[in-house]
Amino acid sequence: MAHIAIITTGLTGILNASFEIVSRLKSEGHEVTYLCPQNMQDRVEHLGIRYVQLPEVNFTFSILDSSGTKIDTFKGRLKHYFSNLLSNYALGKKTLKIDAFSTIFSELNPDKLIIDVELHEFVFVATELSIPVVLICPWFDNRVRSNVPPMSTNIIPGISKQGTIFGILWTWFKYKVREFESRIKLKLTLKSGRRAVLKKYAKEVGISTRTLIPSIFPPVFLYSKLPTLLLVSKALDFPHAYFSNVTYVGGMVSEKRAFNDLELPNANKLDDILNEVQTHNKQLLYCSFGTMYEDNIPFIKKLMKACSKNLKRILLISLGGKLSLDSFDNVPANVYLFNYLPQVYVLKHAHVSINHCGINTINECIHYAVPMLVFSGGLFDQNGNAARVAYHQYGIRGNKRTDDASMIENKLNLLLDTPIYKNNMKKINAEYEQERVLKFSSYLD
Repeated sequence: MAHIAIITTGLTGILNASFEIVSRLKSEGHEVTYLCPQNMQDRVEHLGIRYVQLPEVNFTFSILDSSGTKIDTFKGRLKHYFSNLLSNYALGKKTLKIDAFSTIFSELNPDKLIIDVELHEFVFVATELSIPVVLICPWFDNRVRSNVPPMSTNIIPGISKQGTIFGILWTWFKYKVREFESRIKLKLTLKSGRRAVLKKYAKEVGISTRTLIPSIFPPVFLYSKLPTLLLVSKALDFPHAYFSNVTYVGGMVSEKRAFNDLELPNANKLDDILNEVQTHNKQLLYCSFGTMYEDNIPFIKKLMKACSKNLKRILLISLGGKLSLDSFDNVPANVYLFNYLPQVYVLKHAHVSINHCGINTINECIHYAVPMLVFSGGLFDQNGNAARVAYHQYGIRGNKRTDDASMIENKLNLLLDTPIYKNNMKKINAEYEQERVLKFSSYLD
């Protein structure tokens, strides 16, 4: 069996997804090593996996002066640039810690590296060392196509003028202009050092820069040649012609977290509520927007009001630790607020998920075939995810600002009383289960 190493940024979504990948590879008999630039040693070793700590990735390309102080001003960056005209590339590689990463990879010497698509330094170092690389991406492919809009938009193909071929291409044109303007601004303010050094280093190790597609999301590049595994189901995407280097492998959802989510002060209270749902045949609605902030308070109050009339429904709300339970008074009898809830555990019992369209939450809803009422947070890929949910009728889109309590109630009634949403979730869940049967290592060949 092979020695496979996996590297992620350590951000929560990709971290949990990678744990499922690790679990599958381990069950298939492979030796697995986990590497991360954030300190995830306890969480990884809890899974019985070897862990290697990486130096922190310098995403912002922070340059230090001779005294070790970060150079923050444009004047300082300009002086540093012209003072080191002949050595800027060498200094850039040092800033990005290329040699340190190379040493770690050489000592580890895996048969294959699975690398988070945002970690370009590791991709190029592995290429230089002739270690085969497979990329993992938690999002949909964000390359230009005439029938798939940018992930940051809420456009649905075939709906309105924006959803026509011309409308989508015009949206892509505007998106690429903004992307180009952003790159120029970074270059003029001497903040594009990471991109410039990486591009030169890629060429040095034999990667054609033509295969590196400039990108804002995900930054800094997309790859047109390297094998890339999308951690989403194909049935969730818009229909289109697929790129040859891209494979959909389905959402990587593990029912077991690295730590026991149920070791919480409110675990008994939660179990009592879930028992009530089951015993009295009630409908469980679960709302979580990750970490909620004060601007979510008006929406939460509207949501509570929307659910208060129907006592056959129970609404659980996870506040994510940022909002205080004391921010809410006159809470309806069938609504329960928690600072935090173990999402995978709750979704197993839920009839509807009310969420902000994060792709990991959507994957978890597919895992349990839970229809969704989605209120996009407007960040990164959330608009595009919401558009896909609506397109396939896996749920219904809402608007946190404009939907009042009555509109939210009507959408919940439609979700719960119309079979098409649950049936469609069962269909994509069946495809997802077929994806899970395949050996993950088969995607690495």
